[in-house]
Amino acid sequence: MPGLNGMPEQIAGEQYFVPAQNIDLTAHKIRLIENIIMGLFGTVAEFLFPHNEITLTEQAAALAKVEDGGVFLNLSVSGGGGGYTANYQLFPDVDVVNDAVYFGAVVPFGALYMDMSATVQTYAADAITWEYYNGLGWKTLTIIYDHTDADDKDGDRPFQQDGYIIFSAPTDWVKTTVDSQSAYWIRARVSAAQITIIGLTDSLEHKLPSAPAATEVPSDGKIGRARITFVTKSGATADTKAILFNLTSGAASAIKTLTKAKQENEVADFALVVSKDDALAMFYTQEDGTTEYANGIAELRLVRS
Repeated sequence: MPGLNGMPEQIAGEQYFVPAQNIDLTAHKIRLIENIIMGLFGTVAEFLFPHNEITLTEQAAALAKVEDGGVFLNLSVSGGGGGYTANYQLFPDVDVVNDAVYFGAVVPFGALYMDMSATVQTYAADAITWEYYNGLGWKTLTIIYDHTDADDKDGDRPFQQDGYIIFSAPTDWVKTTVDSQSAYWIRARVSAAQITIIGLTDSLEHKLPSAPAATEVPSDGKIGRARITFVTKSGATADTKAILFNLTSGAASAIKTLTKAKQENEVADFALVVSKDDALAMFYTQEDGTTEYANGIAELRLVRS
């Protein structure tokens, strides 16, 4: 019985359903499921994209700006005026509400790496609000994880140490022009004057991660459930936490927990939208602390759109 305008096909004694080419499966509420196998090679390393071929591409000087009272400078020459003493200085000598540092790229992104100098930023209290531009104005950008924030990793006290800042590229993010440079911009804006030491980056702008060994997505859809299995399980000191990250679009999942000492973990729903040929990687925000997970495979369930 073919059903749904399809024709049965006999192959090696088994019957397979072959739908007609013009059938609309969505009209019948039929979802196509694919499994994506992602290799998680080596040992889980906290704060790093786990691929041997990772490269960090320094962004052009014109894509990192500082703003003091509406006056803009490239971060690399911030010592040229406007209340800044040194080049690569993130905020003016005296911080004032609405001072900001901007980071941009020619395409949407969802992670940047900050390499701080010996002068790192310190705070008396929460001081920074992250924002992006949506075509109408600057809107709050939710930080998923900020390793540069040594307090609670939520981005309101960034630039205290080296590390990745992870967010999910907003779907309504659009290019805007900052100091004559069109780009996808985010900014860290002073929302409370609580900076006690102004930080300096280490003679560079910001870096965006890429991973040539990342796993490619076969079809458009959404990553839902996942089974993650390791050859070596963790040493049961603490849970391991991870983010599934789309390096192509900059989209990121919420932080997910891999229960300590379990060789196989189930993730209920990464809820990560993907497109064909997007590159995926796993980013770990917390490791076990003793014997780490090593040499794993993630079976990701893709619901095709």
